[in-house]
Amino acid sequence: MPDTLDLLVQLVTWPVAIIILLNGLDDLVVDVLYLGKGLGRKRRRRLTVEELRSGPEQRAAILVAAWHEDAVIQQMLENTLATQDYPRDRYDIFVGTYANDPATRTRVDRVAAEHPNVHRVQVPHDGPTCKADCLNWVYAGLVAAEAARGERYDFLVMHDAEDVIHPFALRLYDRLIPQYEFVQTPVLPLSLGPRKLVAGTYVDEFTEHHLKDMLVRAEIGGLIPSAGVGSGFEREAFEQIAHANREEAFDPDSLTEDYEIGVKFRLADKRTWFGLASTQQVMERPPGLFRKAPTEVEFEEYIATREYFPSTFRAAVRQRSRWILGIDFQTWEKVGWAGPLAVRWCLWRDRKSLLTHAASFGGYMVVLYCLLRWLGSALELSPWSFNAVFVPGSGLHTLVLVNLLFVGWRVGMKIILTHRVYRWSVALMSVPRFFVDNAINFFALVKATHQWFDFKRKGKPLAWAHTRHVFPVAPPLVEAQTAALPEGALPEGAAACSEA
Repeated sequence: MPDTLDLLVQLVTWPVAIIILLNGLDDLVVDVLYLGKGLGRKRRRRLTVEELRSGPEQRAAILVAAWHEDAVIQQMLENTLATQDYPRDRYDIFVGTYANDPATRTRVDRVAAEHPNVHRVQVPHDGPTCKADCLNWVYAGLVAAEAARGERYDFLVMHDAEDVIHPFALRLYDRLIPQYEFVQTPVLPLSLGPRKLVAGTYVDEFTEHHLKDMLVRAEIGGLIPSAGVGSGFEREAFEQIAHANREEAFDPDSLTEDYEIGVKFRLADKRTWFGLASTQQVMERPPGLFRKAPTEVEFEEYIATREYFPSTFRAAVRQRSRWILGIDFQTWEKVGWAGPLAVRWCLWRDRKSLLTHAASFGGYMVVLYCLLRWLGSALELSPWSFNAVFVPGSGLHTLVLVNLLFVGWRVGMKIILTHRVYRWSVALMSVPRFFVDNAINFFALVKATHQWFDFKRKGKPLAWAHTRHVFPVAPPLVEAQTAALPEGALPEGAAACSEA
């Protein structure tokens, strides 16, 4: 007979297992739609350089918010100007800075002095403020520039100060806008190598979301959230959103203004799309042990924004707690469950982390309890077996076995999707990163929940957490695209970079 402690663990395991089951079924629906509709086929995303260059070359503006970004902003601007496969006279870059951040202002002014299509917009008050506030002033500066020139931009693109923008990015937006009024393109983290487990969790998350989940959302007419970077807006539609929100397209009170503007566009019945596209590239493989001469290797390169993400546990918890606060708490309170069924399902998928992160932690606690009891039995301290909690043939036993299958499926999908972009050494490390990711998410949930209740009960303001950024020393524009290449064919990038 199970003892009282075993019965208590059984009671705890039931709701944990049910939540994990529901989450597994929810994710399985996405996988079925993705596989059943053939959304992962190369022909759906493959474009030739000729196709990309055949567009009308509309006028574009890139909007960047910068607070204490002196370490990266000049490199980002110079790299963008040097690599964009788009006429210089057809795009401008507007960078928002603050009077009390002279280091960043100096860096931007240095680039603007040499390149007339780079413009610094002065925020009229000291920083730091939230990114939304800065972007609103950048947009105001853009409107003033349009009035002075008597010419409007056709589309706007939002980026961060540390972004490595793909050379064909503007051409892809040029191709998709104005057919769609909001276009989000993939964000693929720059890999710091397979041993960087924390940074690698972002690799897993973004590849799964941006190579699969977002395609399903676009296909069913669901919600395509802005990722904060790589977000393109048709000029007229953006202006309409700004007019509807007191000329503030971005909500200064939101901790995730990027996510929220995607919600605004979808609920305003704007045409939204996730622009996953790739080109076939050829790269030279250097001589090796069995190769006396260089050889050419073809590989698929995604037109995506690349950047480094936090590589320390503390920084990752800090960043993700802001995401939970903004997406799960703030947007839920402001928007509720508005929109058609497909949008509401997407909102559920974005907010279910309030349950799933806690359930994952609960599952680990159950596993830890069982392991400790089993160890005690192995050391002959007290007789015990797993059957005391998971009675063979019982509903709980069956439920746990089904959940194990779902976990295995989930990890397998992560490995497959990650390998489409990164090397096998990075993809296979999705297995240990799965557990690291769960730990980060749980502590981020605890931090975010604590902050939210302090805000609701005590009126303590929600602080916008700024993240220190790094930029590749030599931007590895194709560093991440190594699925078809052997180990060592490309460098891993600035492995020493980290965020705090």
